[in-house]
Amino acid sequence: MWEEYVAEKDILNNSEVLFEANAQLEVSTIKVGANTVLERTNDIDRLIMESSRSVMEDFQKGSQETEGVIYMMYREGDQGMIPLYVGIAEKVGKSGRLSTLFNGKTKKPRWDYYDGYHIGDLSTVVCEGYETAKKGKVNWAKSLFEDFPSKAPVLNFEVKLWFHVWRSDSLSIFSDLGHSSLLLEESLIIEILGRLYPDSLLNIQGKLRQINKSKEV
Repeated sequence: MWEEYVAEKDILNNSEVLFEANAQLEVSTIKVGANTVLERTNDIDRLIMESSRSVMEDFQKGSQETEGVIYMMYREGDQGMIPLYVGIAEKVGKSGRLSTLFNGKTKKPRWDYYDGYHIGDLSTVVCEGYETAKKGKVNWAKSLFEDFPSKAPVLNFEVKLWFHVWRSDSLSIFSDLGHSSLLLEESLIIEILGRLYPDSLLNIQGKLRQINKSKEV
């Protein structure tokens, strides 16, 4: 089922490298205000912006063609793709307006350099100079990086990101369902990947993930 989904969504050809790094996988860092953060690649910035623009324009038209975006961070190994994290960003916020994640020409939903975003929070753990590290990203750092905090953080492997617009006619991983909501699709994928890749998936939500985590304690 997962292999068919990867092929149907053409995930491998619609992904980009996440971190700007050299041949030795040393990640570049940049300054954002007073903070040092891990740098994204220009390619992933383009992919995120193109997808985000589609969602913003759909909302501005009053259309219901898009629900938001779904994304997956992964690496490639000897056995093929190894998923690391799955998440979503919904188009409409709790107020019924366009989500603040999309509300801006330069926004990078979930992947911006600021507090509360994946890159920003991960940087507090991996990069030097922070008084407080985001505990929720320690497992990410352990999975992705050789050592931390570091002035010159080095990845354990190249990391890629699939960032995909979820539309009103997008087909669920459970093909019998036809279309599923963005929120449901995230849950379904996490449960499936939790079974297939229990040692690599970094998501902690979902019943299966909670059971596995409780066994580790």
